[in-house]
Amino acid sequence: MTKNCHVCIRGHSDALDIEGKARYHKKDSEHYLFFERETGGIMEKFSLRFGKDHLSYKRDGEVKTEVFLEPGQLHESCFVTPYGTFEIGFKSKDFSFEETESEIIISAVYDMTLNGEPHEEGRIQIEITEVKT
Repeated sequence: MTKNCHVCIRGHSDALDIEGKARYHKKDSEHYLFFERETGGIMEKFSLRFGKDHLSYKRDGEVKTEVFLEPGQLHESCFVTPYGTFEIGFKSKDFSFEETESEIIISAVYDMTLNGEPHEEGRIQIEITEVKT
């Protein structure tokens, strides 16, 4: 996989899809992805750190959050919005990681909690593809 790539992130039904150019880096067995997007005139920064059995997804902008998915583990963090801060939790039920020379696909199904109470089931799929230069 080269440094320049394309990322497409699809979430569960009420989440917006994210798609665009990204920067990729791999060190040892850890993969890193960085990208930005503009929404309503506000720039957001995203960073992902992942491996064969985990995903850390960080969003920084008007909305700030960090999601950590690891099969069988509950990880909680804050979801900061202009309307208030909420505690969210993610417990991954299914996690898959596929890697070829030019593509990485990560899929996860997880249970979410909101302020400590069961909320809903979520899904995420991340496709990272090499950009030929």
